[in-house]
Amino acid sequence: MSASPISLWIIGAGSMGRGLAHVLAENGDHVTLVDVSDERLRLARQAVRREHLAGELEGKCDGAFDDLLTRINFVTSLEGVSRADLVIENISEQVEGKMSIHRELASLTAGSNAPILVNSSVVPIGLIAQVYDSPGRVVGTHFMNPPTRRKGVEVIRQRTDRVPTVAAEVARTLLARSFRPTVVLDDVGYVINRALMPFVNEAIGSFSRGCGEAGDIDRLFVDCLGHRAGPLATADLIGLDVVRDSLLVLAQLTGDSRYIPHPLLEEYIGAGKLGRKSGEGFFSYV
Repeated sequence: MSASPISLWIIGAGSMGRGLAHVLAENGDHVTLVDVSDERLRLARQAVRREHLAGELEGKCDGAFDDLLTRINFVTSLEGVSRADLVIENISEQVEGKMSIHRELASLTAGSNAPILVNSSVVPIGLIAQVYDSPGRVVGTHFMNPPTRRKGVEVIRQRTDRVPTVAAEVARTLLARSFRPTVVLDDVGYVINRALMPFVNEAIGSFSRGCGEAGDIDRLFVDCLGHRAGPLATADLIGLDVVRDSLLVLAQLTGDSRYIPHPLLEEYIGAGKLGRKSGEGFFSYV
């Protein structure tokens, strides 16, 4: 448990947001989880319960679920966000959507010194920071999925010399209570996805051209290179729609054709094959 609990607001209750809420609340902090509807919050609560029960069976979760819930507040409004010690924005990977929510946050938290964390996989943090009167409050984070089991996180510091690094250090220190943060400088795609997304895209191309079955392609990376999982299973875990959206942002902001999503990726998404979360992607999960 944290020696000094803090108040965290997490915007977006999808798989990443609810996972972050679970981890941070389990470590003793008080979390307000925000989404647009009671139904989405109900599903998030159910998912946290399933993950907590699974953790209990594995001996990884301390305390009862009801006790955990006393530290997670599920709300549909941003009212009160100005009192947060730390805010983590966690909506889908689309630039204009993120810009819109941050314009609202900039207005609601005007006068606050609390760091604003942009949880993203590719969007440049300096771009988001422009909507704030104090852009130095804005720090990037790239959490791994699922955050309940992947403790590494990229912390992205803005590049400009005019922006102080205090918020990045505060964010790194607070996150270190629950995760293993590494600070990098801002860039489109940061370090991981600037390399990972074309890697996944090329593997999809190999599969599309009939170079091998999905399992065979992934096995090469596991057996020959020691990867924990191959690129196609990794894409399924991330979510094929999230991979597509990340590639589109990378292509838009870099102008590099390597990031144009492979047509097969679009075909799978159109057929409802999104990976693990839909039960089928390059592999079946049913």
